[in-house]
Formats: sequence, structure tokens, C-alpha cells
Amino acid sequence: MSLLLFSIPPSGIFTVSDALFLEPGPEHPITTSSAADLTYANFSALGPCVAFVSGLGFVGTGGDVSESHSMALCLLGDWLRGNIMIGGTFPPVVKLMILGDSIRPLGVTEGETVGLIQQARYLTRKTDADSVTAMHLFDSWLANLPLGPGAIDATATVRNGLSVDILPGPSDCGSHMLPQQPLHAAIFPEAVRRAGGAGTGALRSTTNPVYTNICGRTILATSGQAIADLLRYTELSDALDCMEATLHWGHLAPTCPDTLFSYPLADRDLLVLRTQSEKVVSGNQTTREREQGVSLPSPDYPDVYVVGNQVSAAWRRASLSAWSLRATAAAAAGSTEPKGALMISVPRFDRTYTLVLLELQTFRCLPVRFDLTDLDQEMRVEKEEEEGDQVQEDGGTSMDCIDSSVVE
Repeated sequence: MSLLLFSIPPSGIFTVSDALFLEPGPEHPITTSSAADLTYANFSALGPCVAFVSGLGFVGTGGDVSESHSMALCLLGDWLRGNIMIGGTFPPVVKLMILGDSIRPLGVTEGETVGLIQQARYLTRKTDADSVTAMHLFDSWLANLPLGPGAIDATATVRNGLSVDILPGPSDCGSHMLPQQPLHAAIFPEAVRRAGGAGTGALRSTTNPVYTNICGRTILATSGQAIADLLRYTELSDALDCMEATLHWGHLAPTCPDTLFSYPLADRDLLVLRTQSEKVVSGNQTTREREQGVSLPSPDYPDVYVVGNQVSAAWRRASLSAWSLRATAAAAAGSTEPKGALMISVPRFDRTYTLVLLELQTFRCLPVRFDLTDLDQEMRVEKEEEEGDQVQEDGGTSMDCIDSSVVE
């Protein structure tokens, strides 16, 4: 959302000389309690935590499943069940948020639909699409978690169980138009039974994006399509910079509907951050506040802004200075000026085997990675040896017959 000062000279070139953005801000200061830096050694001192993971990447029987990916998913489930401890303890995770792309798309050519069988119907009798098999595996994985109501207030503990929120992503079995609608509960029959029903709060299928309140913190979470689009079409080169830009601009998906599909909304755009109407009435007052770098209070401004399916794990506080003053704000990042939302970039799990922990009281973050590098290396060596043996069997015992493209 923006106001443009522009001119159109006789040459017909549309020239923008200035731009004012919505610049929403928090209605109340976002404060945190002080604490030492979070490390794996002081897990025992943690308060209630939220775990963020994205891109779990379950695949069907026709997909290319690596041993390390399957092992990482098993380890993640064991860790969430409390079977694996770090530093002799287990962090009090009261909420797990799965930020889209829970199933992985197969190799899809242009014009095809993700997860559909690209064969004649009479050739696919008693055959499920890979997306169906992948969702069944995802459902079974969810059903093995200690599902429960989770965080109720700031004193919540793991005894309340693990509450799970599932956001749809571009690869999941649902509508791709933003805001994406929740995945239907019928997709998760085992997990819903394990949770005690669809309305218990232990397992929630949510929209994308979604606002949720956990222990007094307002969390805005998305599956990352809009941020990926901004990285593709703008000069911004960092996911956190794109996230901060969407907060300043007051729109969670600025490229809709040009390069991202979205619903035609008549009354209110759900992707726009609202501001208090009385502050917008006076144009002169708004302009002066923009020049001074003052943000407008917004009921939609979150305490925590999380985006999934990014390249790496990263986090920092957003600036409340105007977008035009962002260079000055970056230089004064260590000052005592009020800070905006905590922005968290969550990487794809099927590529990094990493999730991100957030301690709600202190805003301390910690990535948890299941390091399977050695397993990947061993599997790669074994595969190369098997391919080399097969080439020798097919072409004789001479090493000259082995193609260098097969064995490096």
C-alpha cells in the first residue's frame, strides 16, 4: 500500500518522484525479558518454546527418497517425542508450526499438475497418485507425535502435549490461491483420531498466512511464496529484508495478483495490514509522521513474523523507522530505539534438516540441525561403487570401458 507522487511529461514516461508507504507498527511496544545468548548447553533454562519447521518434503513411492531424508524425518519425530535430548535435557516445546510444503513435488513438466498421474486412466487401475501416498506418510508421522492442547498461557509446560499447526504450501494438496485455505481434516484421518477430534486444538489446519496467539505473543506465519516472489522480481537479496519490506509496505504479498494467484476480495484484502483509521484521515499529519519515521499503530502488526521454505535459518528485529530511512536505521541497530517484530526465516527441512526454536519470553532463537552429512557421504560412495560394478559387468573388466560420467 503506497501513495505515489508522479508526473507524466509529454514524452509519456511515467515518472515517480516520491513514494509513501503504509508503515504500520505495533499498537504496544514489543518487549522481551533479558537473558543470556541461547546455546545448546543451556537448554534447561528455556521457557515455553515454539518450533518452526517447513518443507518436510514427504514423497510417495514414485519419488526419489534419500536415506538421509528419511532418517532426518525419523529423528525429528523422535526429538519432538522427547526421545532425543540435547545437553541432557529437552526444551519445553509447546507448539509446532509446520510452514507448508509438507509433501515434495515430483519432477513436473510445464502444463502438468503436481501429484497427478500423467497416464491414461485404463493404465492406472489400482494406482494412487504420489501426492496421495505422500500425504498418507505425513499423516502417519503426525499421528506418532504426542499431540495435545499445548500452550495455554506463559506457564504452559510439555505436560500439556504438543499442539501442531499445519499451514498449506504451494506443493501441498490444496488451493494455491492466496490466502490459501486450510487443508481438509479428512487428509489426516490417523492424526485427527490421535488428537481426539478435529476441534480439540491439538491439531489445527490453518490458512496461509495465519495469525495465532501463543502465551501472549501474536505470531504471523506464512509458507514463503510471497518472499520467494520478491527475491525473484526485486533487487532485495535477503529473505529478512523482503520480510521487513512487507511490514513497511503493509502488504504480505505485494506481487499478488500479478505473479501470485490470489482471491478477488471485495470488502477487505486479508493480505493488507490494517491501520487505525483516525490516523489516516489527516493527510498532512500522515505525511509529517512519515518524514519523521513514525509508524502507524496496526492491530495486524505481529510480535513475531515467520516465513518458511527459505534457504537458511536467520532472524532479527524489524525496524520501526520509515522505509526511506532504513539505511539510517540499520546504522543505529544497536541503539535503544523501539524495535519492531522479530522476523524469522525458516529453511526447508528436506534440504537442511533444520528447524528453528523460539523462546517466547526472550525472543531467543536457536536452529536445531540433524547432521547426516556422514550418512549422505556413505550412501553416495556406495551408490557410485554399485554403478561402477554394474558398468564393469555390462562392459567387461577393462577400466577403459567405464564412463567418467558414471564414476568420478
